[in-house]
Amino acid sequence: ILLAAVGATGIDPLEAARWVNALFFGGNVLLVGLLVRQATGTALLHAALASLLMLVSVDMLYIHAMAWTEPSFIFFGLLGLSMVARHLEKPSWPVLLLAAASLCAAFLDRYAGASNVATAVVALLLWSRRGCARKVIDAGVLAFVAAAPMAVWLVRNLATTGDATSRAFGFRPLLAG
Repeated sequence: ILLAAVGATGIDPLEAARWVNALFFGGNVLLVGLLVRQATGTALLHAALASLLMLVSVDMLYIHAMAWTEPSFIFFGLLGLSMVARHLEKPSWPVLLLAAASLCAAFLDRYAGASNVATAVVALLLWSRRGCARKVIDAGVLAFVAAAPMAVWLVRNLATTGDATSRAFGFRPLLAG
C-alpha cells in the first residue's frame, strides 16, 4: 500500500521502493541507537556503537536494499515494542495507542507481526504495575487496535478469494528424516 501510494504520484514503484527502504534504513539505525541509549541511561557511546553496527551490518544493508517489507516491519516492530516498554514504565493512553498503531503496521507488513502483538499483550498482562482490571483493559485495547485491521484484511481475502492468507500450515519435526 505504501509503494502504491508513492507510485500514484507518478514515481516509478521500484524507485519508490529504494527511497522508502533507504528512509526506513536511516530510521532503523536511529531507532536502534535511541533504544540502546534509553536502555543504558546516558551511555552515548553504547548508543553510537549500536547505531554504527546497524549501519555497517551486511545483512541489514542487504535487507534494506531489496523491495521487501522487512525494513518497515523492523522499524514498526521495534517502535511498537519500545512504546509498550515505555507504557509499562509510565502508563499513558497516547503511548499505548502509538504502540498499538506501530504494532498494527508491523502486523500488516508481515504475518509474523502477530508475534509482536502477542509479546506486547503478554508483557502488559505480566509486567504492568497496574491493577488486574487495568492490565486486562490495556492488553485488550492494544490487541484490538493492533489486530483488528489485519482481521478485516483476512476477512476481505476470504470473501474475495476463498482463502484468508494463501499460506499452508506445515509442521516439520526436528528429528524427521
